[in-house]
Amino acid sequence: MITVASWNVRGLNGIDHQRAVEQLVESQIIHCRAFNKRKHTRCLISVLYGASDLIPRRRLWDALRTLATGIQDEPWLVLGDFNAVVDDSEVCGRAADTSVSMAEFRSCILDTGLVQLSFTGCPFTWHNCSEGTRSLWKRLDRMLVNEAWLETWPGTAMYEIVNKLKLLKAEFRRQRQIKGNLTENVKRAKEFLDKAQELFATYKEDILLHLVKCCRQVYSEAIKLEINMLKQRAKLRWMKHGDQNSKVFFRKVNSTRAKQRVFQIKKTTGEVLTEMAEVTQEFISYFQSLLGGSKSYRVLDIEFLRQDIKHTLTTDETNQLVAPVTRSEIKAAFFDIDEDSAPSPDGYTLAFFRAAWPVVGQAIYDTIGDFFRTCMLLKQINTTLLALILKVNMPTYVSDYRPISCCNVLYKAITKIIVKRMQLVLHLLVDYSQNAFVPGRNISDNILIAQELLAGYNQVRVPSRCTLKVDIQKAYDSVKWDFLLEVLRLFNFPPQFIKLIEQCLSTVSYSIALNGSVYGFFKDRRGLRQGDPMSPYLFVLVMEIWSSLLRYRVKNAAQFQYHWKCKDVGLINLCFADDVLLFIILSRAMQQEWQQIIDSLGFQEGVLPVKYLGVPLTSSRLTIADCRPLINKLDARLAGWNHQNLSYGSGSTHQVSAKHITLIGRRSLFYRKCAAAESVVLAILDRR
Repeated sequence: MITVASWNVRGLNGIDHQRAVEQLVESQIIHCRAFNKRKHTRCLISVLYGASDLIPRRRLWDALRTLATGIQDEPWLVLGDFNAVVDDSEVCGRAADTSVSMAEFRSCILDTGLVQLSFTGCPFTWHNCSEGTRSLWKRLDRMLVNEAWLETWPGTAMYEIVNKLKLLKAEFRRQRQIKGNLTENVKRAKEFLDKAQELFATYKEDILLHLVKCCRQVYSEAIKLEINMLKQRAKLRWMKHGDQNSKVFFRKVNSTRAKQRVFQIKKTTGEVLTEMAEVTQEFISYFQSLLGGSKSYRVLDIEFLRQDIKHTLTTDETNQLVAPVTRSEIKAAFFDIDEDSAPSPDGYTLAFFRAAWPVVGQAIYDTIGDFFRTCMLLKQINTTLLALILKVNMPTYVSDYRPISCCNVLYKAITKIIVKRMQLVLHLLVDYSQNAFVPGRNISDNILIAQELLAGYNQVRVPSRCTLKVDIQKAYDSVKWDFLLEVLRLFNFPPQFIKLIEQCLSTVSYSIALNGSVYGFFKDRRGLRQGDPMSPYLFVLVMEIWSSLLRYRVKNAAQFQYHWKCKDVGLINLCFADDVLLFIILSRAMQQEWQQIIDSLGFQEGVLPVKYLGVPLTSSRLTIADCRPLINKLDARLAGWNHQNLSYGSGSTHQVSAKHITLIGRRSLFYRKCAAAESVVLAILDRR
């Protein structure tokens, strides 16, 4: 029972007012507005006392969500006894808190956009006054604020650097207005140079010769500025290794721009959209549904797999993960980022931070250090720009584009530190069915194993066998965060480390880059970002649980038979991200099982060779026909180069250097590992 005490009652206990008092108590929260005279700012302060039961406490969470939607830029402070904990790290002793209660509290914090203020001292605010095994400590009291509050009263290094970078962008915009359009500047400089050369050719005066030299210098500087701008936008491989100021380069830039420009898109209903506003809205709706869709799903209970996973982390291993982050660790992660990687949503590249390191270095140390101490990340640091990459040559639907996430440099540095620490233990947790992204292993092992197992598939007198090639659709985008966090707990990752990862996931917001402009703004609710340094390693752990499920089912299936050559090593599958190979015993005689697999999975029966990780898998040695895709790719690329772009030099194609050959696009592991790849390319060029 809650007793309400008040002064100057004036009929508060009257019959007409008792219901109002009851509603006030049941709401579990009261509000007041305060005015800060020094800053001349109003703020909202909400004081609450959460119900001890789960059901009535849900009304409090709903009230906070409703209030958050009505608050725009007003500072907001929520404090009191929430009677709930975020996760197990806020409990010491035997607790009755359920995962549902903790998940609902986390969801409320995420939906309202509130962040917890950091604190010092004892991490627990409540004790049940018992001793021994009955002693129980919890952190029930806390203070949550919105970002408007922190912007009004900044105090953390993270907010300081975000605000300073925001102010600096205004100066950059002013400089851009002064410098003007860089491409137009090149055209004007060329016109001035041509005019100066004409004057000198006519009058032959020394002052005009000096004018020509000055115009040539201005033209050269204008080209350098344009090249740097195009280098940031185009991200072409030959910007480092090839010719920069050449027709080939500028033709490629223009070609890429034309190819990636979107003029129309077709909806799933068949309607074709041509208006730019409708096209952009279709992209926003699609990716908002994919990445920020409904959270109504059931999280699989995976605790039963604890005995089947390869390893759970020990105390020494977990201590490595949560050790205090050092300055050398921060700097190494920061400078490990590619200087020429795509610009982040805030417009700052690593090149900027490197050039200004004596000025910004200390702020970066403090910012990243604060994150690893408080486990809190501002959404400004985790804003993401979705760059759209073509999946097919002639895209028709929005699904024909692959979203690549361009993350902020500060965020990349944070996740690189997390990744470096994960790499210390990843090889202990992941089975040898996965070899990508695991230190000490090579992806080529998957290819060699697959080739060995498929050898002889065309022979008659061999054991019956079957290989299923599975491509998981939207694999990264479909990962549920709650499930991922359960995976980390199953492997015994420390709660503080899990909090770091949860912050990196839950503070994401997206905008879409389309035709050179930025559209939309929506929050993420699921999925792993392609372009986030941390995503491949988290997905490896998710797929390890998937492999453990397979092993669990096989162990409890009396009639299961291993694929030929797989029983001794217990091999069932090979995984590389969303590409999976499953090896089973299956023959034409097992028609019922055969049809059941095709019907339930929607598969089509295929024939060899098939491509796996860019390599053709066959039942015998590779033939010329198997290498035909490479030759066709070379032919198609060379056909697009005319005599204006490529000089064969005295009739010999050997004048084409190795750096030009790299432009052919030999991206697959198989062709990169081929020792004679360059000679093969040159031989093909000779025969053209």
